[in-house]
Amino acid sequence: MRISPWISILITMVMIARAAAAADVPNHAVVLLYHHVDTETPAATSLSPALFAEHLDYLDRHGYRVEPLAALVDSLRNGRSIPDRSVALTFDDGYRSVYSEAFPRLKELGWPFTVFVCPADIDAHRGPVLTWDQLREMASAGATVANHGQFHRHLQRRGEAETDQAWRARTRRELQEAQDRITEEIGQAPALFAYPYGEFSPDLQGLIKELGWTAFGQQSGPLGEAGDWTLLPRFPMAGPYAALETFG
Repeated sequence: MRISPWISILITMVMIARAAAAADVPNHAVVLLYHHVDTETPAATSLSPALFAEHLDYLDRHGYRVEPLAALVDSLRNGRSIPDRSVALTFDDGYRSVYSEAFPRLKELGWPFTVFVCPADIDAHRGPVLTWDQLREMASAGATVANHGQFHRHLQRRGEAETDQAWRARTRRELQEAQDRITEEIGQAPALFAYPYGEFSPDLQGLIKELGWTAFGQQSGPLGEAGDWTLLPRFPMAGPYAALETFG
């Protein structure tokens, strides 16, 4: 049977489109954001230890690969492929429940995770925060300790009568002091940063870019090659957003 040239062209176009679609699967990962793993802390930033365990069980049963955050960032920034179903786990503020509730479960699974901390809060024992000893223990087991600002405050805000130039100098100094303090206590500090409260501004992003760091907010979305490296997304896991029904 003779096939019409128009049908041949149509079939060829369909095959090309399918091949292009298959080759254009995004190289991406998902980053999850936790704060407290506790039942006695604010619901807006907490999930229970039992629910956290269910999250880990879901990832394990469904074949997700929990990867170090820095490794995912490095691969995506340099155009290297990452495994399908890649996930990174992060914890902001460095609360004690990360050590008492999350760490034992993650250590048993052999999964890496990142804790973003504010060194001045740790040094002053301000709030239910981790100690440097606890952070060193977790780091020795494969955790990453990263920068969340020297103090947990709104970095993009100017002080009263503070000029742009003064704000810039103060904020850059505080960012570097936090990085140096982590290095002093842990032995190293990655070029990773998480904005306190998830708040940012173009000026603050500019400082992060000048420092050569990769920064994360608290807006939902996948991590991909075309991301803004001064404002990468994470999925917040707390309150109603942590429900297992919507987790997958």
